[in-house]
Amino acid sequence: MGYNVRKRGEMFLGPVQFKGAVSFGEGAGLDFSEVQAVLGAEALAAAGSGQSTYAQITKQLNAVTGADGTKGVALPAASAGKAIFIVNTDASNELNVAPIYEGNDQINALTSGTGVFVLQPGAAAWFIPTSATKWYVEGDAGVSTDPDTVSISLAAGATNTLVATLTVRDAAGDAIAAVHQLEVWISENANGIGLTGDTISGDATWGANQELEEITSKKRFTVLTTTGGIATLSIVDSAKPADQYIAVRHPRTGRVIVSAASGANWG
Repeated sequence: MGYNVRKRGEMFLGPVQFKGAVSFGEGAGLDFSEVQAVLGAEALAAAGSGQSTYAQITKQLNAVTGADGTKGVALPAASAGKAIFIVNTDASNELNVAPIYEGNDQINALTSGTGVFVLQPGAAAWFIPTSATKWYVEGDAGVSTDPDTVSISLAAGATNTLVATLTVRDAAGDAIAAVHQLEVWISENANGIGLTGDTISGDATWGANQELEEITSKKRFTVLTTTGGIATLSIVDSAKPADQYIAVRHPRTGRVIVSAASGANWG
């Protein structure tokens, strides 16, 4: 039978095979509280686009292929002492690691049942269960503080006003508390191609100390977020056009992120 033998407080030292009888000298013994049974190793392909469709982990040691920033793997139900080792073999893309689907397990301080841990490209980590519902991740292989996306929410403001709130977020979806420079424009295209052809009747203004440069009057800007990673644009237009989009250049990758259409989000 195979076991992973480890010293107290250390990771396993590797599999040890016992064949035939095992005996110990006088005063010696084997403390099975310090021995962890090997669940096996597997090359596992990441899958799905959400927790319910992620590839299910069934082995202890997992070399995961195919990460693309969307696909993932799901841990088994947490059981104290049964650690899981995961390697993201992709050198360019993040791997999502979720707790068991429709359970109430929690990874670190993420949301119980649904919080997804993001394993960085090329990183590896031990997922260590300390109870029937709790996983902790050993090491610093998780979410990068680099911007992963910029969320754009639209809401009605004062009379004839559309308010767009832009928030720079990490891969876990949390706002990054830092000042970021953004390039933002208003478009009539759902993919953010080109500037709007509309003439904005009122003002297009940013929150205090946020605008660096108005590149094209009322249409294209360079701005700084607050220290909380947030920038706020207010557009005043008596025509209240429903076909306006707020577009922003991703601060790290350069890809274009576009809001929903302005629709009825006018005061």
